[in-house]
Amino acid sequence: MEEHFIREIKIQAYKSLQNFQADGFARINLIGGKNNVGKTAFMEALYLISNLQDFYQKNAANIDREKLNFEIIKSFFSLQNSRYGVDFLLSWLADTISLNNFSNMELEIPNRCKLYIEDNIVFPNRFLKKNYWNDGSFELYKYEKNRYFYTLKEKKNAMPELGFYKFVTVCSNNQTNIRKLLSKIKKDDRNDLINGYLFKLFNISKIDMTDEDILLFDHDSKSYRLSEYGDGVKNFINIILTILYDDQRVVFLDEVENGVHYTKFDAMWRIIFQLSKENSVQIFATTHSKEFIESYARVSKELQEESVSYIKMTQVDDGKIMAGVRDYEMLQSSIESAHEVRGW
Repeated sequence: MEEHFIREIKIQAYKSLQNFQADGFARINLIGGKNNVGKTAFMEALYLISNLQDFYQKNAANIDREKLNFEIIKSFFSLQNSRYGVDFLLSWLADTISLNNFSNMELEIPNRCKLYIEDNIVFPNRFLKKNYWNDGSFELYKYEKNRYFYTLKEKKNAMPELGFYKFVTVCSNNQTNIRKLLSKIKKDDRNDLINGYLFKLFNISKIDMTDEDILLFDHDSKSYRLSEYGDGVKNFINIILTILYDDQRVVFLDEVENGVHYTKFDAMWRIIFQLSKENSVQIFATTHSKEFIESYARVSKELQEESVSYIKMTQVDDGKIMAGVRDYEMLQSSIESAHEVRGW
């Protein structure tokens, strides 16, 4: 089932992206290009509009507008938390919660949904038959007035939780986030899967946790704290747990290869391809690495996996940012012809 997959997007305005449009997205989509050409802004826009699409698909029969608004608010906080390193929990405890990174925008998945902000007023829209239907509006910075807002703290003395685990960055590779993900995987009795992948890539036989620490075990059953490992191991664990967290959704991986040695790229891609297919998870990932792009093309060919795209972000002479989407055949042709694919 791929009804939840995003096949195209229109971005009238979002940060550096203006009058932007791209289509031809596949199950796995790798995004490349020079620095500061909007790769991450593109992923953020996809993330925000995909969360709106998720809500509409799951609640089509009965739209609770307050609940809809609350889900949009959570998606903004979640993005700010994972992308910009703003710790929602600490902000909550210090009573300093704020949304700092969002202004006027207009995002659309054609014939599905639209989300726009104008003068801090948020307008969600869904597509019904032939036209868009506006589901009201709300003031973004008055989120505390939403009656669902304090359900983030569901139990007395409990810590608040956003509950969105879809956007993976270095900022989200923290103990709190990984602990929440791992708890869900263990509850679903899928921890053997993550153990197998860790052994395959890093020769780590097991991941587990105590009340104080997340522990990794080597082949001699000696344990080490996760904090003793580098970004590569943490990033990989975060990625795999995020993909496994739930099926039939869209996941976003920012600088997916961060901290991983290039000799492990092929093995990493094989795991991502397998999990994406088995769990019907669409993936959008950014990279700066030529070697990682070449590995992506190589593994897709090896596995005969044609549901892939490479999205090359480019800034043209007039300053506008464009996206060239290459399908499997075009990607393989570019690699075999030794064409530069990163956008340099």
